[in-house]
Order: sequence, then structure tokens, then C-alpha cells
Amino acid sequence: MLFEEIAFRNNLLDRIRNGDKVTNEERQWLVTNPVYNERYTEPYYRVDIIKLDSTSVCEVKVCIESIKYENKIAPIIGVPAQKGKILTRDIVVDLYGNEKKFKPIKMLCFDLDMSEPESTVKYKSDLGILSVHYECQVLDNRMNVFVRESSWYSKLDMAMKKQELDDNKVRYFCKSPTDDSFDALVFTLEIFSTD
Repeated sequence: MLFEEIAFRNNLLDRIRNGDKVTNEERQWLVTNPVYNERYTEPYYRVDIIKLDSTSVCEVKVCIESIKYENKIAPIIGVPAQKGKILTRDIVVDLYGNEKKFKPIKMLCFDLDMSEPESTVKYKSDLGILSVHYECQVLDNRMNVFVRESSWYSKLDMAMKKQELDDNKVRYFCKSPTDDSFDALVFTLEIFSTD
């Protein structure tokens, strides 16, 4: 199943790059199914998709267990297909440095470290799913500047191992983009019903 999904995704992406038409269902499939890292024969994720018990509002708790990467690294959750929202009491800063207070958002990068290792947000998905990936700063040797790399968009240098801890709790082991270590970032994600 893993290799079939990888082949199907690559075929869709090739068709899009070549200017061929893809259906709305195929486009939705691309953002509502896990993205696997092709380098591995087991399911190592670039993006994981978690199925939720319902489409009602739930709470998502992210907790950092360890960080062994020397630069900035952080977990990210998102609303697949933009069908839902994330709500937080914290002030959110967008990619351009603009502060946004208490507005619903579609993707959230958790700015956590070992001094403040956890955060809880409210989450709603009309499709009953949640996406999980991570990003980190990587030195671009050509430009001699740090750039953000996301496991979603990176080549094959980033991946996550997944460990199911409970029905509502998962642990992720994130690979360093500079070596083969899967302890660059270890975090848990726990989902609580608010019903």
C-alpha cells in the first residue's frame, strides 16, 4: 500500500507539473492523505494525517520531549484542504512578523522549547482530519544564510517516525536534515474531545 500511494502521489504531481488537468477529488486527495518519505521502505512521514473521532471542536496538545538539533526546529499542525480552523489564546505571528490576536488560522507552527515545552489549541476540521509535520532552519551554503525547510516540501532529507501511544496520543521522532538521526526533535501530539 505504501508504494502504491507514493506512486499515485508522484503521478498526480507529475501531471500537475506538466499542465495536465486533475480532478478536484485528486487535488483533495493530495492534501488529505499522508506524504511518505520515498527514501524508506517503512512508513516514514513527511506529513502525517490523523483521523479524528468527529468533526466537532477538539483540543490538540503538543508537547516537546527533546530537541537535539542545533538550530530552530518546531512541530506544525494544519487543517487539510483548508476546511476547518485552529483557535489559540496566544498571539500568533505570521511569516512576515505580523501579530494576529485570536483569529482562526489554518496552519500553526509551535514556537516551543524545553523551557516552555507544551501548548494546547482548539481545532476543528470539517473533514475530521489533522495534518502534522515539522520545520527547521537549515544553512544554505550557497547563500550563507539560514532558510526554513519543511518536511512537507523538503526533498528527502526530512522524515518522521510515528509511535502510537494511545488512541488519542502519538509520538513523533523527527529526522535532522543534516544527518540520519531521528532525535532532532521528539514531540507528542494528544487529542482531547471537548464534547
